[in-house]
Amino acid sequence: SGGNVFLEKYGSAQNYYAILSAAIEKNLDDLGYRRAESEKDAQFIVSPRYYPETIEYPDISAPKLGEPAAIRLGTALNLSIRITTPSGQFLFSGDTRCKLVRENLNKYGIEKQAMWALKYFPPRAGAQK
Repeated sequence: SGGNVFLEKYGSAQNYYAILSAAIEKNLDDLGYRRAESEKDAQFIVSPRYYPETIEYPDISAPKLGEPAAIRLGTALNLSIRITTPSGQFLFSGDTRCKLVRENLNKYGIEKQAMWALKYFPPRAGAQK
């Protein structure tokens, strides 16, 4: 996927996904959900996916005194987490409000994305999915 291409450009996609998996598990654990021993015992299935997009964002390097910050055009990753029943019935979809760019592609950035994507899980009664 485009997410893998972006992640591999700056390191190992496998390592980044391991950080994401741990962050998702921690967020769900904080909500009282525990990883099932097997898929047949699971209450739900969590499927994270990164979607790349081209965006403009401020350059984080310090501008010269009196000059505005430069704007970069680059690729960013949005995280979407879809949760379904083991039989595939849709339960929840959460998207992140913070995008990963090269400058914040680190453990904290990934953990922040997982937290935002799961902010409204489980859905509250009467809430839109």
